[in-house]
Amino acid sequence: MTTAIGQRIGRRAGIKLLAGAAAGIGGFARAGRAQPSNVLTIGGVGSLSGGGTNWGLAIQRGALMAIDEVNKAGGLKVGETTYRIEHKMYDDQYTAQGGATAATRLVNEDKVKYIVGPVSSAASLAVLGITQPAKVIVMSGGYALGVLKNATHAEYNFRVHNTPPEFMPALIAWLRKTYPDKTRISFLAGNDATGQSVVPQLTKTYEANGITVAYTDFFERGTREFTPLLRRVIASKVDIFDLDGNTPADSGLMLRQIRQAGYKGLIIQAGGPAMEQIIEIAGPLANGFQSYDMLDLQSERGKAFAAQYRAMGWTGIMDAQTGVFYTATKVLFEAMRRSGSTDPDVLKTVIPTVDNFDSGVYARISWGGLREYGVNHQMLSPFYISEVKDDKIVAAAELFPPAG
Repeated sequence: MTTAIGQRIGRRAGIKLLAGAAAGIGGFARAGRAQPSNVLTIGGVGSLSGGGTNWGLAIQRGALMAIDEVNKAGGLKVGETTYRIEHKMYDDQYTAQGGATAATRLVNEDKVKYIVGPVSSAASLAVLGITQPAKVIVMSGGYALGVLKNATHAEYNFRVHNTPPEFMPALIAWLRKTYPDKTRISFLAGNDATGQSVVPQLTKTYEANGITVAYTDFFERGTREFTPLLRRVIASKVDIFDLDGNTPADSGLMLRQIRQAGYKGLIIQAGGPAMEQIIEIAGPLANGFQSYDMLDLQSERGKAFAAQYRAMGWTGIMDAQTGVFYTATKVLFEAMRRSGSTDPDVLKTVIPTVDNFDSGVYARISWGGLREYGVNHQMLSPFYISEVKDDKIVAAAELFPPAG
């Protein structure tokens, strides 16, 4: 399906998202100057249904915002050719099989050479199995080490959001300084490639920084009653419960249910941010919740980005990851401009040179990953610690990953 600009979705009002509205099929809106006849298609893979819908919309809408900017300016000039950009995206249903199916359609049927998304580890790993042999550039998410640390040395794939090795050291340092008396933590993770990859990373990082991981467990995707597992968390006598990188739906239910079960400790999320979705699910029980975040909407850049988002005609929540995939798409376009080429074999060497880049939403992004993954295909961007106070989201700190 070819994605569309769609219905209005802002950051705060009209929270509920339906699969049909998420897909938003229709003609791609074009405005401003007359568009060139040469067409360049950007593929998309992400969850447009199920618990990861907000993140799929972030992929879709972030890319569409960057595409809209280019088309309104008269197209993307690459060498002597100017292109009108189009976008085609398929739902991965937040599964490995869905990711493989979506990538197969984009690569084999639609003949795309560039894909933005997906965000889940399971879907990302499945996508790479299709795209690497086809020499397709992928600007994805996914916390699994294998997204970058693999047999192909991530030749054509780039990860566009920070992962635990990038943000956890700074986040834990802030946590220890802010809450020096809280030293025992617990978390639950999905029983899939994402959870199985993240749990060892989080455990190692917390333990190395003086925080004891007292209890961890796995749940099956689709679980809606977490209370039995959460009672075990409470019984482990932890000071901190980490919602991990779980989907907005799962995280919101966990927060609500552990508070209802009587837990009084600190609740954080060291993973994919979804603060407003969690507030919608947990209500007043979300007060005091703190999270790794990707946008500061109180800043001037954040306000401008939110206004740009609303101008596209969307209402409701703007997921924090929208800025990440907007930035990723702009980096891809910038690499094409600089190289004068749309050839993936050229772009794979140019993308990591788009360094100290101002994407508009972020004043600076850079590339790292050599130390951790053996390849500098890990985008590094500013991140935030946000807190829910009186049902409002307040930025508590701005941090940046270490270089390397």
